[in-house]
Amino acid sequence: MNFTAKEKRLSVLTEIPYFARLDHRKGKLNFMSNLSKSQRKELKVQAKKITEKYISLMKKIKQSGAGFQVDKFIRELAYEYTHRFASSGTDTQPLNFNYFESFCNIKLFSNTNAPYCVPAKEIDHLFNLTDYFDYYTSDKIDNTDLSSLMELPECTTFHFTTNGNISDFSILNSKGREFLISGFSMIRRNTSLHWYLIGGEVLTTEEWNLQSTNQEKISMDTVDKIKRTFLEESIKRNNYSAGSFVELDGTTSAVRTIISGEIDLIKKEYLGRCLMTETDNSFNIICDDPEIFLIDDENERQNMISLMKEQINHASPMWDLANSMFQLPSYFAYKISVTKDIVIAAGQHVKKIKSNGGRGIHAQYKTVSSIDIIDKNSPVVRQIIPAFYKTNIDGHWRRLPNGSTGKGINGEIEPGRTWVKTKSEWREIKNEQKIIYIKSSIEVAKLKVFEYEKNAKSVSENTSRNTTKKNSKYGELYILRCTTMKDEIYKVGWTSGTSIERANQLSSATGIPIAFVVVDSWKHIDAEALEKSVHAMLEPYRVNDRREFFKSNYTSIRNIIESEIKRSELIIL
Repeated sequence: MNFTAKEKRLSVLTEIPYFARLDHRKGKLNFMSNLSKSQRKELKVQAKKITEKYISLMKKIKQSGAGFQVDKFIRELAYEYTHRFASSGTDTQPLNFNYFESFCNIKLFSNTNAPYCVPAKEIDHLFNLTDYFDYYTSDKIDNTDLSSLMELPECTTFHFTTNGNISDFSILNSKGREFLISGFSMIRRNTSLHWYLIGGEVLTTEEWNLQSTNQEKISMDTVDKIKRTFLEESIKRNNYSAGSFVELDGTTSAVRTIISGEIDLIKKEYLGRCLMTETDNSFNIICDDPEIFLIDDENERQNMISLMKEQINHASPMWDLANSMFQLPSYFAYKISVTKDIVIAAGQHVKKIKSNGGRGIHAQYKTVSSIDIIDKNSPVVRQIIPAFYKTNIDGHWRRLPNGSTGKGINGEIEPGRTWVKTKSEWREIKNEQKIIYIKSSIEVAKLKVFEYEKNAKSVSENTSRNTTKKNSKYGELYILRCTTMKDEIYKVGWTSGTSIERANQLSSATGIPIAFVVVDSWKHIDAEALEKSVHAMLEPYRVNDRREFFKSNYTSIRNIIESEIKRSELIIL
């Protein structure tokens, strides 16, 4: 890892007195005996005030964010890190702190030595994986080029969440195991890019049930003694059981898995990797930090290295996919240009493109416009050769106690760290050409637009002019279907009245008796904002940019809507 940058980020912790960094829940504080009664009383008063600050802050951390999986995850960690700072000092952070603290900012409450952790500044994006890989596999970009990432604003997290149905896009390894992805996040710190990907492997019902009945026991043998006091309290409550796998949101059979890494953007090589599989009571963490493998027992060391390599290789599709995600910022910036005279010559009016989106539940949506090029002959299965980045195996940095100095790669003095010249061949990733097969259930987003517009021409605009707008946003979100359409085309919208009344209005407007029927509906306190959030997630299925019609099977649309309702209800601002 880039320890110079990391030491700078964590320098605020050096301001804390040594005694305040320790876990004092077992045993008395030695310095307390030297304080007078009034001083001890004042200390307790101040401690109570700080506790109240911690409680208020941790509540805000939980309630903030857009509520997608990628930003919820970093809030879970920020909450955990702050909890440990508050309850057990600064030396009990979990192993994943080494990989994810870069996505957070460490601060002190004003006029105190009490540290806390909050997510760094964030920018959220929604994107369609199929469309992204159309861009990634085109000849328009050099998908191994990382130089543009140096232009990203430093210390800002870019979250990228997949919209649509999470099962629409899956990847396979050589053994036919299926993996899903729900989101990717990155942040630049100096010349290092820190990233994590959230996804998971799809298990059969038999595999899932087998794991649930054969739950592992959490062992404390490998836990640092300084952290045991904190961990034992929660582990004992669960009878030392790791618990069952946690489902990846939006699925019923994929194991929620997080992989992360730090890559040097200049040298194009990995500085560290980490894989975390989540269960009810713990994170199973596998990482390639050489310091973890400094074990006297050579057999135990080799077994740990073998386990690390086996699990990382098993999830190889997720690592390869992560390497392919580095071009997401350029994808959002990319546009296909066409001159004005060509547009006029085609008989089209030159209009200012209206931005789709609007105010949703707890978020503002804005569509980044581009020109879609539709290739009707494009294959559903596409072959991708992802970019490859090597890992430094000639040595690694070892952290030293605060205030200490060591030597750098060329013998120079380095504060807080020293370079260890060791060969770590086991860290290297073999550059084997791998093929990722992308399975998509969405062939083309815009089919037979003209036919659909004839059946429901300007329905939303015409009826909205004749409908009295009510002050209350309470209403119903609905799914309607036109019975005259052969394909599964659904209208998803909201009304301040009832969905049945809305269906009758639409049917009357089209001139076709009983053309629209209500498939499903949900009452909501802010149905208008909910519609914006739902439309953002349904964007991959939209038939026409100016209409509320979506082409997909009903089950997928219903699951997306119910997931969005559940997600929005979990956030209370």
